[in-house]
Amino acid sequence: MKFILKINGTESPKAAYVGWTPVKCTLSIDKISVGSPISVTIITGHDEDKKGRLSLYYSNSTSSEPIDTIEHNFQDQESLTFYVAGKFPHASVTEKDTFITVEQKSIGDKSVDIEPLTRRIMVRVRKNANELTEEEVRIFLESFARLNLISSRQKYEGDYVVTPSKLLHEIVLMHTYDAQREIHQRSSFHPWHRAYLIHLERELQTVDPRVTIPYWKFDEKAEVVFTEKFIGKTEKTKVSEDAPFEDRLNENMRPKFDQSNPMYSYKDHTAWGPLRRAYFDKDPAQAKPLDRILDQSQIICDPDNTKQFLKWFDWEERGSHNGGHVAFTGHVVDAGRDPVDPLFFMLHSNVDRLWAMWQHEYSRFNGNKKETYPFQGKYNGKRGKEWASLSQHKFNTEEHFYNVYNEDIGNYAEDNLWPWDFDQVLSRPMRFWDLGNSRVPQINITFPNTITSSYPEGPLTIKSTIDYQDRINNQITLGFDYDDIPYFDSDKKLYCEKPMEGMESVETHNQNFLNVAIPVSERIEAANNAFLREEEDLALALEILSNKNEEELIRLKSVQLLDHTKEQFLDAAIEIIPETDEPIELRSALIHYVFASKRFNRYFSSRRPRFFDILRGLITDSNQQLRIQSIDILAAHEDEVVQSFLREEIRKEESEFISKQDAIFFLRQNTKPQHADLFREIFEGSTDIDVRKAAIEGLDQDPELVGFLQEVVMNKREDFKVREAGAFALHHINHEIMNDLAAQIISEPERESPNILFTNATPDPSEVDFKAGLLNMLAFTGNIDHLRQNENLRASLNRVTNESLDNRANFLSSFETSADTPAESPTIIEKMATELLNRLNRIDEDE
Repeated sequence: MKFILKINGTESPKAAYVGWTPVKCTLSIDKISVGSPISVTIITGHDEDKKGRLSLYYSNSTSSEPIDTIEHNFQDQESLTFYVAGKFPHASVTEKDTFITVEQKSIGDKSVDIEPLTRRIMVRVRKNANELTEEEVRIFLESFARLNLISSRQKYEGDYVVTPSKLLHEIVLMHTYDAQREIHQRSSFHPWHRAYLIHLERELQTVDPRVTIPYWKFDEKAEVVFTEKFIGKTEKTKVSEDAPFEDRLNENMRPKFDQSNPMYSYKDHTAWGPLRRAYFDKDPAQAKPLDRILDQSQIICDPDNTKQFLKWFDWEERGSHNGGHVAFTGHVVDAGRDPVDPLFFMLHSNVDRLWAMWQHEYSRFNGNKKETYPFQGKYNGKRGKEWASLSQHKFNTEEHFYNVYNEDIGNYAEDNLWPWDFDQVLSRPMRFWDLGNSRVPQINITFPNTITSSYPEGPLTIKSTIDYQDRINNQITLGFDYDDIPYFDSDKKLYCEKPMEGMESVETHNQNFLNVAIPVSERIEAANNAFLREEEDLALALEILSNKNEEELIRLKSVQLLDHTKEQFLDAAIEIIPETDEPIELRSALIHYVFASKRFNRYFSSRRPRFFDILRGLITDSNQQLRIQSIDILAAHEDEVVQSFLREEIRKEESEFISKQDAIFFLRQNTKPQHADLFREIFEGSTDIDVRKAAIEGLDQDPELVGFLQEVVMNKREDFKVREAGAFALHHINHEIMNDLAAQIISEPERESPNILFTNATPDPSEVDFKAGLLNMLAFTGNIDHLRQNENLRASLNRVTNESLDNRANFLSSFETSADTPAESPTIIEKMATELLNRLNRIDEDE
């Protein structure tokens, strides 16, 4: 006989993951003898030096109290049901550091003697990204990078701007621009994005079951998050007028990662080109990145906006979520391309956490109540072309999407959520369904179940996302919790127990900013704490923006404080941007905020032609900031004018507008077949290493170039910067071929002792970069079972990790040489070699 313990309905160790929400457990005894009573004891435990803790419960009601020990007497085929949950707030870090032990209490019949059973469990919850350990950071980022290697679930035929070939591409393309009206600026915004997060998280957990999506708490500084070791060091978006063309201006527009980061092999080759991100106002590592982002207490506790979901969802989306996006340039601000940046999901994890916190504060879990969700029932109105014909405003002929609102399909509690209802899409009104003219294909993908949660088993509806902890029905949960939001009544937190600091003075700050009679310095200070909501206040701010007699700083503050969802804002901004006598900083800010309004302004599409025409006029402007900013936006949207301009500039001997490196970078935002031909021409005809590197980076879309890229990577006469660029381009096309080459290069001697990995005893940092990048590929994207068979690789890695302290100081990457790395610290080369060796030697418990 033996004990059988099922957690989440199975004995599999892959199911032994819990949060604060209790999980059902069943205990039985295999082949129990009839008439033989057996007494058992069930207890929990934890590794003493670890973080996780467990509690046992007799029921999964929120009023249940924890118990230390469960005693039970088995008779015949009887089974026992109980519940286990993490002990709030004690979550695990990266491993199963808690356990349940079942043992026989006493042996009555000497013939019955059952071995004790111990099942190890991880208390797995979503955590504050700024408080993660290095191991937790690596697990999240590596899972994201590895997801980019898994083939798409479906095959897509057609001529699209982007055709998904990877599973991550499919997930990214759920959030395309022509779906904006379906998933933004209406009450389904929070439910839809909750489902989106769960979808990604469940797919990530197939890569590594320990992973959750951490939340970036964007109302405060995040000095740990915005580093080369995590989401990337993020620079200021401003382009200096003093920067010479030979510098790669785009470098400040991109997050920077070191070679120990899994994103290092992902950053240059996403579904939408090289990863772009820079901060627009304040460094998010040092401060809240945008003053207009309301603090958490204001979002949860504001007395005018938090009692009913109908007001709260707009309050959060406009006062919190939008600012998180608008704080940056690049992908994360670009609606439709933003999910290629993992920061997008960390941002939305915080948005979802704020909703969960609001639900917890006001007990808003019952999806049948309008206070919890205002649009009850199911949409039963007209659909498709019949629906679109009701109004000339329903269908946007320029952008090819439908304008849906709160009382349209997809926004009622029992409506199925797009795109997980693909069988019904032809009856839905919100997208342009002529696949032959679509920018991207419609994604036909099933909402994933996991071994820890098969909910929802039926259609995914808005209502099915609301009670994520299943506090009402107590049957099955969505499978996630947040580190600071408990489940049990005994742990309940009151986030609004104390009056909000400063909320009573917001109106005072508003009026002080709008008061032209007080000193400018006081108005600017007031603007940092203002939040304009009333129409009359917004009208006054619009007057300030348009008043050339106002101080520039005041006008800049008004840009932030205006409601960017209004068409009046767009019209005023579009009038100012082309005016050459207006301040450069003001024009630049308006370009940024008009483009950012693409995410949430229903009138953007009708103003887009005029806005883009203005930007086209600025691509040869004398001011470099306006010029690069305009090129960046237009290039990301396949604008033919700017693409033609960039092709011409690349071919020029010298340009007065943009460097060849930057022109190639911007063309790569939407690579076309003729661009690849141009990049190869430039690569083969140039002697400038940086130009050749930029060109080779752009050859990452054409499978026919695999052989050519292999030659570049293996050419020992080639510059290491170029070889590294070729390696990552090839890795994007076929990571298996490139990983085999990486293993070959690392395994084969470059020379005799003392260290065979490098061409000489004091290698150039670019060679160290190249070898560290290869180790990064192998560690984070390599087939470990395949690599275990390579004894030469293992021997080479052991030599690297056994280097003397004196000698290893010579093997610093360009990142380490610029960061003044302490001499006693392990080098990145050592770290990556050690990481790969550990993987070759490790056996996963869950396998």
